[in-house]
Amino acid sequence: MGKRVISIVMALGVAGLITACSDTESTKQTSANEPIMTVASGQLEEGTHYFSYENILAKQDSSLAQADIVEFFSYSCHHCQEFAPQLEKWNQQNPSKKVSYVPVVWNQTTGLYARVYYAVEPLENFESIHHDMFKLFETFGNEKSLGEQLDKIYAMLEEKGVDVASVKQRLESKELEDKLRNSIELSKHYEISGTPTLIIEGAKRVNNKVLTSKEELFTYVDRLMEM
Repeated sequence: MGKRVISIVMALGVAGLITACSDTESTKQTSANEPIMTVASGQLEEGTHYFSYENILAKQDSSLAQADIVEFFSYSCHHCQEFAPQLEKWNQQNPSKKVSYVPVVWNQTTGLYARVYYAVEPLENFESIHHDMFKLFETFGNEKSLGEQLDKIYAMLEEKGVDVASVKQRLESKELEDKLRNSIELSKHYEISGTPTLIIEGAKRVNNKVLTSKEELFTYVDRLMEM
């Protein structure tokens, strides 16, 4: 089972994309000579503070159609782990807004983690599992293979009372493979080159390079939603 899952991940691998947590920007960048306006000025400039895109969320994945915020993330990204409770807190303060997640698929490792995310996302206790996944993935530095990592994931899920057999079945489902391909297409469309990265209302990507703090990020989010 584990070998089959990993072989599928390899088949979906994407060459030329960078590793998780990288802050290298894609083709849409702020010029080195361009003055940066702070958010305190009350203005957010396209091409400086954010980049605009055609909204293709619903087209690629109907479950994202109503999302106000989409976070591109990876369980292997420690910045994503630190950011997760802050995003949840913002969502609690803004309960009318829908936050959704898209796991990046940049290589075999992130591909496996993305498969696991989509396999456990439908579970009732997903929120608890989501947090525990980040903690578990922190321990994977010395693991010898993705197969061993997958075994530890299964063990953790079993401890939480999850029907591991059904998770394994979902890992190899066509629906999950479609979601992985959608994730790859969305990452390309929105030029995701680092995690975490936020897409606002399917049409605006926050430029992480000009942020000075996570607090400022949420100011960007609020301002972009008002535009």
